[in-house]
Amino acid sequence: MEQIDAKLKIMLEVLNEKKQILESILNISENQETILLITQENEEIKTLFMDMSVEKQKHIDQVVEKDERFNNLFLSMGEAFEQQADFHKDIIKQLQEEIKTVSELDIKIRAMEEKNRNHIVNKTINKKTQQGAKVNKNVMLDRYKKNTKGRRK
Repeated sequence: MEQIDAKLKIMLEVLNEKKQILESILNISENQETILLITQENEEIKTLFMDMSVEKQKHIDQVVEKDERFNNLFLSMGEAFEQQADFHKDIIKQLQEEIKTVSELDIKIRAMEEKNRNHIVNKTINKKTQQGAKVNKNVMLDRYKKNTKGRRK
């Protein structure tokens, strides 16, 4: 019984650590959105965005480790946990609350990442449109010059 109680407490700690990591990921994603909304791009901004992406990936790797640890702890309790669930209902309730909080953070992160992805897609489309407009403008100028040369002669 004490062994299960200890494992449940460790699981609660793991969830708390995961929550803190997810909060960091959300913060990084929000900062990346700020960068994506900057209209004037330069190498420094691109480097900053990429550095944030690397940091975020490290946090994601930590989340995966926490998930594996949590699952391993849960599986290690086996049937003994089910038999003693009533005895541990207080800590189980805390676990449920933490799982809910972690799930809400996960949803927020996914929404922010989708928003950022849309910003990137829109920026890419705008760049291509602007490049196309420049090319079209140059083509039009060349045509104009050719047409006006022919009329002068």
